[in-house]
Amino acid sequence: MTIAVGRLIDDSIVIIEVIYRRLRAGESFKEAAIGGAKEVATPITTATLATVAIFAPLMFVGGIVGEMFVPFALTVTFAMLASLIVALTLIPALSKWLVSSKQKVVIAKDNWYQKVYIKALKWTLGHRLAVVATAVLLLIGSAGLLPMAGTSFMSGSFGEETISISISLPATADVSATSALTAKVEALLGANPSVRSYSSTIGTSATSMAGIMSASQGGGGANTASIIVYLNSDADLQTELSNITLASQGITTDGVIQVSSGSGDSMGGSISSSSINLSIQGQNREEIASITAQLLEMLKGVDGLEELKSDLTTVVPVLNIAVDPAKVATSGLSPAQLAQLQQEFVLLMNGGALPGTTITLGSGSYPVYFKGIAGRLSDAEQAKNLKIGFPVSVTLNDIAFVGVVAEPSHVSHTDTMLSATITGLITEANVGAVNAAVQEQVDALPSHPGVKVVTAGIAEQMGDTFIQMGIAILVAIAIVFLIVILMMRSIRNPLLIMLSIPLAFIGSMLALVVTGYTLGVSALMGMLMLVGIVLTNAIVLVSMVEQQRKHGLSVKDALIEGGKIRLRPIVMTALTTILAMIPMALSVSSGTMLSAELAIVVIGGMISSTFLTLFVIPAVYSMVYRGK
Repeated sequence: MTIAVGRLIDDSIVIIEVIYRRLRAGESFKEAAIGGAKEVATPITTATLATVAIFAPLMFVGGIVGEMFVPFALTVTFAMLASLIVALTLIPALSKWLVSSKQKVVIAKDNWYQKVYIKALKWTLGHRLAVVATAVLLLIGSAGLLPMAGTSFMSGSFGEETISISISLPATADVSATSALTAKVEALLGANPSVRSYSSTIGTSATSMAGIMSASQGGGGANTASIIVYLNSDADLQTELSNITLASQGITTDGVIQVSSGSGDSMGGSISSSSINLSIQGQNREEIASITAQLLEMLKGVDGLEELKSDLTTVVPVLNIAVDPAKVATSGLSPAQLAQLQQEFVLLMNGGALPGTTITLGSGSYPVYFKGIAGRLSDAEQAKNLKIGFPVSVTLNDIAFVGVVAEPSHVSHTDTMLSATITGLITEANVGAVNAAVQEQVDALPSHPGVKVVTAGIAEQMGDTFIQMGIAILVAIAIVFLIVILMMRSIRNPLLIMLSIPLAFIGSMLALVVTGYTLGVSALMGMLMLVGIVLTNAIVLVSMVEQQRKHGLSVKDALIEGGKIRLRPIVMTALTTILAMIPMALSVSSGTMLSAELAIVVIGGMISSTFLTLFVIPAVYSMVYRGK
């Protein structure tokens, strides 16, 4: 509603202005009210319907943008339809308060701003090509401002700043060991005055939502834990990240503690548009690890990226037991012994049913299952001396490699393929430029058949959302054009009116550059709103010019007279919209960054569109209707 306040009174302003002008010309209240309403009913209805119609394409924009802006669109739509009804019915009746008991006819005289405008408009009509060419050059120049403004998904963040701490211990660690290490980290957090609260999860259940999220990232067992840290409102996120990272070093030698910003986490953290997410997918773990390591090193040279990490860089010591064919060949065992040994080795590693062995309980016979013990072994020397085979026994060290190796703590799968993930925090405002630089590094990787790099996260969301919003804006323009054609029963005049839309783009881009905002989803929403808002001025101007021509005036005289009459309501409606947006534009808190970006776009677009509409539209109109 804050965004719509300025636009809601535009229709009433136009109605009141025309009634006031007719009263001063000597008409009775009834004549002025009825005649004034008739004069502007079609223009303001067309403008309001056009403004409402632009929100229709938003119904087909999914994701977070649809969730955020569809309620906003519905609110503005019903509010504006109500304002139109009020303007056409209640306002003419209430305008009787404008009538003085001693009503006198006032000879209309041009005030100072009308005189200035008429003089400038006459010069414009005498230099039409120069004016139109200047507008085209300004439009082209504003397009060149896009690289300067940059692009992003959403400006700022929402909610409170959080820090995510991930704890991983060897696979043999139980819940008590994980809990003890987590308690040490919690003690550090409790002593930090910038930490408001924290939430820890240890050995999550696979059936819980947290367990599902953790399992999707390769964790969730008894050897893992996660802590979400909530900071005080005055805490600096980057400073606390460094402090907690330094404080957690040296707590454990057996496990790994990772500290990262919670801003990119959709579960519990604040929503942010400042992260990258690359998924490296394939069938061979070694190839995935090689490509991941190369790409991670290449990305370190990209400006604007921090906290780069891969889930493969976090390794934990794991006991590895693998059959050594060379040792088996020199063991001296017979083929029959080797076959039996192979069965026992499988049972040792994985467990299973003992072949040819059953047990009778009551009237039933049941197989005997053996539980593998290899996963519970933690000491390499103990495993080496473990005997296997009967009646001839050998140690595991005689037939297999037994040792502790470093393996990734997370093994992820994406679409049935093994995958690794590279994440990072974007510190530049121009998120689009950083994403482009990241894609350049991905394209520069050496040939890697069998392994693919998939861009996910914010880059994927930006691409999809920008395409959807672009389509929504084009569809909105088409819908508005059809509405104006139907209401005005013409094609040439609606085409002239639609020229005000690109004129708004000039001011919007310049406003983004001046204020330091980037072109994000909120800015695109502002441009979508401008498609409907800026048409109001052009519609009421062209409608008045047409009325003046019907009264017998030439095209030039009609443009001058119509511009002079419509100057005041045009400026008033533009000012109400701009002034209503200023408080939002000045908002700098994290919760109002989106509305501030939208307000900046609307203010800039309204200024340029209003100013240029008063001159460019008449210039083009006189060129289209030259000789009439």
